[in-house]
Amino acid sequence: MFERDFAETLRLSFFIPHLHGGGMERVTVFLIKGLIARGFPVDLVLVNRGEGAYQKEIPRMVRSFRMGYRIRFSVLFDHMYGW
Repeated sequence: MFERDFAETLRLSFFIPHLHGGGMERVTVFLIKGLIARGFPVDLVLVNRGEGAYQKEIPRMVRSFRMGYRIRFSVLFDHMYGW
């Protein structure tokens, strides 16, 4: 009951560098699949090129955005948080 009401007002977004093989990418795909199965709308924002080993595992109902930049992910945090 709570999940259904919450899912109607919330859209979750995942912001990751790419979908090439790796632990972070695998966990992100796992979380996205679980949230979609529970009715949550999900967006996926890929900073670098979007194609990769896990691309085929992303459910079709996920909105996917590819920024197409070729930068290291840590550079974003340096810029955003002044690290």
